[in-house]
Amino acid sequence: SEHALKIEALSKDQHFRDAIKENKRFILENYEIAGKKMDSTHDTREFIEHTNRPNSREKLFIVISSSIPDALLRDYFKQLEGKDNVTFVLRGLVGSDTSFKPTKEYLERIVKKYPLDPNNQEVYTITLEINPKVTRIYGIEKAPAFIYVANDDGQLETSSPIDPTMVSNFWIAYGVSSLEHTIQQINSEAKSTWLDSLLDKETFFKTKSKEK
Repeated sequence: SEHALKIEALSKDQHFRDAIKENKRFILENYEIAGKKMDSTHDTREFIEHTNRPNSREKLFIVISSSIPDALLRDYFKQLEGKDNVTFVLRGLVGSDTSFKPTKEYLERIVKKYPLDPNNQEVYTITLEINPKVTRIYGIEKAPAFIYVANDDGQLETSSPIDPTMVSNFWIAYGVSSLEHTIQQINSEAKSTWLDSLLDKETFFKTKSKEK
């Protein structure tokens, strides 16, 4: 518990966040793989531009539930895998309010990249949590719900009580539809280059694989 509190405090420290961004930007601007500069692709340029905005912490929460088809969730996971500041939030426990086992089994199932192959246990690299603070503060009553927060202050990621007056500008979209359609729907009002960059399918490593 003591270590968890220290990590929580560190994650909220703005100097620590800025140091992480600066180190990421240094690596992207100064290193290369196979002779190609890491900052030469669209997604890394978007990241560098984003880190230049002081105290900016845009966030996308995607509230899910067990009623959503697994195939659709995996499609979301696939498109957003490895993206910073994207968090999937399970709306509540699955199957039982008294036992965590059904929820654990559900989470282990949906994150598998190849659910029909018992010999392949590879999972999606995403942030997935049960966080009732998200559904409560934004009044979410159904899923899927996509919540874009323009400048998240980290309140929803700590054990501290929420101050509703500190909640930043946000936009919400509901409904089972493609990720592209949903993000475009939000961004028609939010006008965020970061949010738009989440739709970019091109990454440095995908570019290298195509060249091969």
